[in-house]
Amino acid sequence: MSELIETLNLLWAGTIKRIDFKLIKHSISLEIEVIENASVLKYEVIFEGVSAYFFQ
Repeated sequence: MSELIETLNLLWAGTIKRIDFKLIKHSISLEIEVIENASVLKYEVIFEGVSAYFFQ
């Protein structure tokens, strides 16, 4: 669990550049950009097995 928390902490203050909903594949992917120490770091987070989508 601590590894997950450490990985998610890297995304703190990041900017979501792209959100991709793949309804047929039941997934959501996020492209996140983080600026740290004058370097731009890009991450992709993929949620698989998504069973519900709610928009408000």
